[in-house]
Amino acid sequence: MLKKILTITIITSSLVALHGQTFKGLGYNHAIVQAIEKGELTNDKSEEDSIIFIAEFFEDFSNYKSWVFPKNKYWSDHYAFINSTYADSMISLGVATLDAFNSDGFPYTDDLGTIIPADTLTSNSFKFESVLPFDDTLFFSFFYQAGGKGDLPNEKDTLLLDFFHVDSMKWNNIFYTNDTEEPSKFKQVVIAIPESYIQNGFRFRFRNYISFENVDRNEGDPVFPIADLWHIDYIRIKTAATREDMYNLDDIMIANPLLSALTEYTATPYSHLQLALSTSERLIVPLSIRTSSPETDLIPVDRYYRTYDLTTGDLLRDPPSTSNDMEPNVFITFLDDLPSGPGFIQNEYDTIGRFKIVSYLGATDHNFKSENDTVERIETYHDYYAYDDGTAEYGIGISGQTEENIYMAIRFRTFIPDSLRAVLIYFNKTTTDPESSNNQEFQISIRKNSGSQPSDEVLYFSDYYFPAFNHGINEFTRIDIDPPIYVSDTFFVVIEQLGEYLNIGYDINTNNIKHYYEYHQPNWINRPNMMKGSFMIRPSFGTYSILTSEESINIDEVEICVFPNPVSDRLNFSLKALPGNPVGVAIYNLTGTCLINTTTENNYINVNSLPGGLYLIRITDIVNSKLYTAKFIKY
Repeated sequence: MLKKILTITIITSSLVALHGQTFKGLGYNHAIVQAIEKGELTNDKSEEDSIIFIAEFFEDFSNYKSWVFPKNKYWSDHYAFINSTYADSMISLGVATLDAFNSDGFPYTDDLGTIIPADTLTSNSFKFESVLPFDDTLFFSFFYQAGGKGDLPNEKDTLLLDFFHVDSMKWNNIFYTNDTEEPSKFKQVVIAIPESYIQNGFRFRFRNYISFENVDRNEGDPVFPIADLWHIDYIRIKTAATREDMYNLDDIMIANPLLSALTEYTATPYSHLQLALSTSERLIVPLSIRTSSPETDLIPVDRYYRTYDLTTGDLLRDPPSTSNDMEPNVFITFLDDLPSGPGFIQNEYDTIGRFKIVSYLGATDHNFKSENDTVERIETYHDYYAYDDGTAEYGIGISGQTEENIYMAIRFRTFIPDSLRAVLIYFNKTTTDPESSNNQEFQISIRKNSGSQPSDEVLYFSDYYFPAFNHGINEFTRIDIDPPIYVSDTFFVVIEQLGEYLNIGYDINTNNIKHYYEYHQPNWINRPNMMKGSFMIRPSFGTYSILTSEESINIDEVEICVFPNPVSDRLNFSLKALPGNPVGVAIYNLTGTCLINTTTENNYINVNSLPGGLYLIRITDIVNSKLYTAKFIKY
């Protein structure tokens, strides 16, 4: 929860020169912590969770969408982290990352310099349906990358592959590497599986050893990065006449996530969306495709794009496919022209818009794997502008001989003149102790634009605050602007670092450093050579933002009575709106996820689809422009 100093003071001391940005890795795995809070981790297993091997085992982690844990279908543990943000130049979309954080998302140790075992990725047992032994050799193939976009393993950190020997009931090491050269490249490993291992009950596992370096210490307190990353991709077990045959993947695959539908932002206020789309829509959609085939002929590849409204379930856009003949072993990013845009439709009474963009491939006369030919992106539009994708890979602040009275500014442009009501900031926690870095004071201000730089004219000064360090991907700290200020075009959100290092979330998968300025007395300067990325700072034009915890409820909202409470199916509410007028109804869980978002002319809503738990309901009286909130329990 935000900590605030009640005394309001304007700083009049002179500004000091900056000494440079410092990027720090995250102190824990935010995605895993949030997924556990949402109840996505399950260890339910059964005897049927064996892998039935007929012709080939294949897993490339491409169809996990937002799921971050290895699926029970193939895997018996949940230590690896499934993602598409930390690896570089993926073979196909999605990797399994072994790092320095346990299944709860926190560091395995605080003992700096000690080498210890860390993550494992263990397969379920195999059942071989074919007659053994095989006519050809059974090979094991996978790709690995050290570091990628994240922290490079240290010199003594190791990635290992083990096979389980059924007769001896022992795990035996088959492969290991300390190779951290070429961190942007995936390297393929092909291993012939010895015949003595090929029997029912065979298993394999990846594991890693880690060692934290003694870096980024603050008064004796270690700060851990998302450290020692090893990425695993495109695992196959199949028979082949020769080892060389395994290097031909014989596949076409999507290799990168989709970008935002907007060129300038990843999100705008929902009420600003239509104008934003008309002036800044992404008419060109980049889609990255990798082909691998032993053939020499060209491969006809069709590319399809669809857009869905997740609120209504409607298919909004389904244009004809775009086709190209592709070489058999290439990586190409196609720039497809979609002149009519993504097709988003703003519903009149909704305060939140949620859309899904899906792209998929088709290849006539080729029997390629279907698992990795589809990619989707969820876009949410609420009450804020955002440059970031919602996930922090690093934290940023200013460090140097003098860290106090430092100014960092982010430029924004509103498509519609509106009242700026808050600034949302994501602060990274730096250690396993959530209070360890909460004593770094800061202040925000809103400034006008002067020739693309912050003006000396200040529209708003905030009180003084201390950071609120968060536990989930979308847990932003809301700083209300009271009273709201009217902005009509370009403005700057300025963060003044009054104490030491401010650990603001930094997203390296979107690049908006052209909008970032620092104050070097007497001038503001842009930093074009700093690490590409986006500050996780969002100006909000609504009276509320998506909830992230029970403490985030806006006290200006009016509570209403909901009944019965607890409820099993039909939840009634006592809203005195005019009969027959529609009201907006949104229901959130305590991690801030909107589970129901609809409009109704009734004074009730059915909640039987919700799992048991505590929820917050927000009801918008559209006619009278009033917002009501209440908490209820679903059993």
